Amino acid sequence: MTLLKNFKVIDFTHRLPGPLAGKIFADLGANVIKVEDQTFKDPFIQGFFNQSDSQFKTWYEELNKEKELKRFDFKAPDAVEVLNDLIKDAQVLLLAQPTKITEKFNLTPELLRLSHPNLTVMQLIAGEGRFKNLHDLNALAIAGLLDMHLYSRNENIISPPFLPVAGISFGHWVVTKSLAAVISKEKWVVASLQEATENILSPFRSQSEDPKFLHNGKFPCYSLYKTKDGKTLAIAAVEEKFWVKFTELFDLKIALEDRFDTSLKTFSIVSDRILSLRSCEVKSLLDDQDICLTLI
Repeated sequence: MTLLKNFKVIDFTHRLPGPLAGKIFADLGANVIKVEDQTFKDPFIQGFFNQSDSQFKTWYEELNKEKELKRFDFKAPDAVEVLNDLIKDAQVLLLAQPTKITEKFNLTPELLRLSHPNLTVMQLIAGEGRFKNLHDLNALAIAGLLDMHLYSRNENIISPPFLPVAGISFGHWVVTKSLAAVISKEKWVVASLQEATENILSPFRSQSEDPKFLHNGKFPCYSLYKTKDGKTLAIAAVEEKFWVKFTELFDLKIALEDRFDTSLKTFSIVSDRILSLRSCEVKSLLDDQDICLTLI
């Protein structure tokens, strides 16, 4: 995609939201340069994160593979000159670094307006006040979305949701706000995980006492069912035509309106049928069928 051809972005961030924003810019055709210290690199490949979980290295590779990588010694006498040379013709600088780094490189609104008048700086922060420090799990709690994850769970230890949804939303928010800043000719803009969570995720919090709804398993037409050999069938047969076709293919005598049955009755009927089939049998039933069913 070349929507942002001849658009240059300097990704001076690390971990997830900033590099994800840089990836999105690159996917849209921008020339993205990721800047790292040659000794410390990105925490996803150097230090605690990388040592604790190999998944972070995989994420690093995926988030940055379309970028040009520039590593140099941040303590070198010419370090400021090297960075200034990189950003001299850039449209956007994604910035998420400790204060000691931003001060060393003279990355302040006043100095950058003088040295790079055409540059838009997007500074990434966690939040303000009591939200100055946030991880993804804290952001999801603030958004009111963990209530839906916790509903009907009685374990003493509960695993978090399967992806850092707040951080991913934050990355998208950074791109949107950066492009809006470029259009409006704003030169220094701050984006926070707190604001991204409030703007993007909070509208989806449950407003009822029962936080179950379609997307977290309220109805049998939108759920996950195990097969006889331990595979899983994702059923999202919400629309009438999909549910009718599903019940025909799997020989189920279930009324159309019962796809929205909130009791366990219809769930159990569907589950018993799927449990009676091996994944190969399910696959043969689904061949060439477009009915929003996916075998995992």
